[in-house]
Amino acid sequence: MRDALATAPAEVRRKDREVTDDAWIREMLRAAPYGVLATTHDGQPFVNSNLFAYDEAEHAIYMHTSHAGRTAANAAADERVCFTVFEMGRLLPAPRAFNMSVEYNGVVVFGRARILEDNADKRHGLQRLLDKYFGHLTPDADYIDPSEDELKLTSVYRIAIDAWSGKRKVVDPGYEGAFRYGAQMDDGGRQVDANATMTSPEHRLAVLGLELPAWRSPAGTFVHAVRTGNMLYTSGHAPIRADGSVVLGRLGDGLDVDAGYDAARVAALNLLATIRHELGSLDRVARIVRVLGTVNATPEFIQHTQVINGASDLLIEVFGESGKHARLAVGVSSLPFNIALECEAIIELQTP
Repeated sequence: MRDALATAPAEVRRKDREVTDDAWIREMLRAAPYGVLATTHDGQPFVNSNLFAYDEAEHAIYMHTSHAGRTAANAAADERVCFTVFEMGRLLPAPRAFNMSVEYNGVVVFGRARILEDNADKRHGLQRLLDKYFGHLTPDADYIDPSEDELKLTSVYRIAIDAWSGKRKVVDPGYEGAFRYGAQMDDGGRQVDANATMTSPEHRLAVLGLELPAWRSPAGTFVHAVRTGNMLYTSGHAPIRADGSVVLGRLGDGLDVDAGYDAARVAALNLLATIRHELGSLDRVARIVRVLGTVNATPEFIQHTQVINGASDLLIEVFGESGKHARLAVGVSSLPFNIALECEAIIELQTP
């Protein structure tokens, strides 16, 4: 039997469920709405569930608490910490209780927490949090930055990541009897909530093996999305691949319909990245109401509809019936930076 205490902290025992794709782990940390920090003191473990921001460039996590309290005291005494984010999927019944299980995605981080002392460093960390959770608001116009006195009342933590691990379990969407926790069940143990019988958008995304590109700040004087009431309106999204490269060129002049279709799917993935960034989860979408696809094309090109089908098909794959939408696909003589196309959407949100 393996000696678990002798293995590295980030080593995953179940290799069949281990995720070694760093991009997947980064996306989990970027998109998770909250996380749990573990500290210890004198052999006693403590946890703190809180908002956080992952800074990919710094390979670090920022959090904050009150200047006085258990978390601050523990981190000051011992910088070694553990941090986790996770998502729960469907519960999986089985004939034997021993084999019952659940779908999940999870990331565990091991690192060193430093309580920031310099006010400039504290402001930097707090701004990462503001950018993540309140990115649609503008400093000075919508809120006043923390004062020097307010900073004294705040502990800001920078967790330098030493190691991490990812783990997931996803089964076939047609798994017999699978259900979501809290779903209404009939006498036969089947879900009676029509919405609950459908796999969630986040689950479909995982089953399809689709990776959302990293969310990027706008390349101009605008925001990626504006929320009003239960509606979300997005700006146009370019076909930026996960590696940061962009699909450039004009349809009908070097790019054919198949290339345009693929570019529209990439643009739709960027659209989903913004939706997740704004809402915390794609599962909060009630319906994709309308899509506008703008195609950089020659005057002779007339297959704009087939091109933007790439975005529409992807949205339907992820959201199912709720992804079916009204749409306008148009051609233009040029687009910023010579991108091949861009897509925007109007989204209805689920009510609490």
